[in-house]
Amino acid sequence: MTSLIEKEYHYNNDNRFASRKEIEDILTEQVQLDDEFLDNSEMKEKFPISNDAKNIRGLKGAIETFKEIDKRKYDVTVNLSNVRDLLLTKIDNKLEIKFNIVSNEGRMLIPNAHSLYSARKKFLDHFFAMNKFTLRAMDNEQLDIAQKTLAELQIKEQYFKNSGVFRFIDTTENNKDKTYLRAIIGNGYKTIYNNAAIFYMSIVAISRLEGNYVLDWMKVTDSTIAISYMQKDKVPVAPGLYLTTGIMVENSELGTDAGTFKVQFKISNKDGETTRFINYDEEIASINHGFTFAKIKANLNALLQFSSFQDDIIRAVKRIKWNDTVNSEQLNILTAEISHLRGNETADVRAKLLDEIDTYEQTKKAFSILELFSKFDKIVSNNSIKLVVEGKFYKWLKNL
Repeated sequence: MTSLIEKEYHYNNDNRFASRKEIEDILTEQVQLDDEFLDNSEMKEKFPISNDAKNIRGLKGAIETFKEIDKRKYDVTVNLSNVRDLLLTKIDNKLEIKFNIVSNEGRMLIPNAHSLYSARKKFLDHFFAMNKFTLRAMDNEQLDIAQKTLAELQIKEQYFKNSGVFRFIDTTENNKDKTYLRAIIGNGYKTIYNNAAIFYMSIVAISRLEGNYVLDWMKVTDSTIAISYMQKDKVPVAPGLYLTTGIMVENSELGTDAGTFKVQFKISNKDGETTRFINYDEEIASINHGFTFAKIKANLNALLQFSSFQDDIIRAVKRIKWNDTVNSEQLNILTAEISHLRGNETADVRAKLLDEIDTYEQTKKAFSILELFSKFDKIVSNNSIKLVVEGKFYKWLKNL
């Protein structure tokens, strides 16, 4: 299912600077756990912004875009015994669950909640380890058997005493209020590292680096965020070719993984054709959702060594003959990388990229590396898929 709400920001040479207050106000999107808001004031104290982040262009517009995500999100610690009227339902050939949450006294707290994203899988496996069983039952037109099994297990003591943190989001669809369960996490992850926290800490981290940066692109949804920071200055790497390096930050509120900081770089020519490559195999830093502030600070300090990563990239990129024609063997390797793209959302992109390579093979038209990737860049319009594809490009590129 697509996101409930999704916004993108693209830098357009906006030279407005964000004020310190505007940056700190990102943290007003607080995590609400069991009717209490977790205090973010300590985060501002432990992670101060350097020089008011004046080395980052594009912040003000990105913050304005981020604030457009205005859905109410909240976490509730729920015992299975407080889940009532649990129903397995098939919607558009997909299995979902809906249920009510009641208090210990039986008072209705959250009516008619529906699962969203992978919450159904997490719910069924968290409490019963039954996701695969219910999917098999649905495929065999025997969902009533799975429903009966769930009802029988739910009243057994070894099950109904178990609990988890339910991550809810409220929205309005067709003038009707709806509540969705986004995810379930264990009780040990009462985290404050939501998208707002990761966005804020990424600004803090970049503000400490030498040189000037541009927040050139950001995609934020109700539950995920991806932020691209690129150095403002370009480095010539070959006649008519230029390199810019940067950091890609990603986070999801749908699980207990980590906010990640990865190396990226762009190659551009004098005609303005640009291709981005992302090294998904190597994190510079990460913010695990179970980390203490001290652990986060130690991890973010690794970003201070980004200049050494930049030097390595420059040396590696200069070795590549960007203007040379791509040969058949190199294309075969690239075909294999693209063929490994998985998922329904990438199927159309995979087919178009492979068609482009096939056209190249049939016509025997000579393309340089940059020309070929520039053509690919025009094919992939979905930025989430583009990030995955650019990771595949990097893996191919480093083996040239």
